[in-house]
Amino acid sequence: MESDFLEHLKRRFGHGRVWAVGPVANSGCRVGERPTAEAEELFSWLADCPERSVLYVCFESMYKPPPAQAAALGAALEASGVRFIWAVSADVAVFPDGLEERARDRGRVVRGWAPQMEILQHASVGAFVTHCGWNSTLEAVAAGVTLVAWPMKADQFIDARLVVDVHGAAVRAAEGEDAVPDSGALARVFAGAVEGAEVGGVRAKARTLAAAAAGAVEEGGSSWLDFERMVKELEAVSAP
Repeated sequence: MESDFLEHLKRRFGHGRVWAVGPVANSGCRVGERPTAEAEELFSWLADCPERSVLYVCFESMYKPPPAQAAALGAALEASGVRFIWAVSADVAVFPDGLEERARDRGRVVRGWAPQMEILQHASVGAFVTHCGWNSTLEAVAAGVTLVAWPMKADQFIDARLVVDVHGAAVRAAEGEDAVPDSGALARVFAGAVEGAEVGGVRAKARTLAAAAAGAVEEGGSSWLDFERMVKELEAVSAP
């Protein structure tokens, strides 16, 4: 996914000691942790949803959307008609009032930490509304889901350009941590990302990137070979 930029770094540094060894994450499970009752209920609900029909929304579990932004997000999810999982900070109120109850048949709100990798890898999840932080971006790419990009700060804008403009595996939702998009327009983006025929090419490119990610970490893949080269280089420089 970053091969052109990595080659640029090698030319700029004047050597080949630039190694791409990811994606290395494989599971959202925490070591030694047993699934909570909430997680078991969530995955039981997911198991009853059609394949690729669920929109997952998460801007990291610590992010607290401003009230107007939370209201726009909640209204868009409700108006979109799509199945959804919305992961929010534990102390964030969900707007509009009563969303959780009204959308109980087609949506779930997760408060606090969410098992993101397991959610993204579930067959029922088809799209991911994300701030495009690099970890979340790689996790979504490896899972083969369509990204719905809403970058908010720092490198997230560059990451969004990479998946939207360079690779065509994502669609745009909004930009900026203070953005309050029109809920109707946002609802159409959400519905299109999951159900719209017009993003079929985007889904196909997301699956292509996922296949490339899987191949990269298999024996003989690019990440596998880069990791071996890195180890040999470290052995060479540490030898007495």
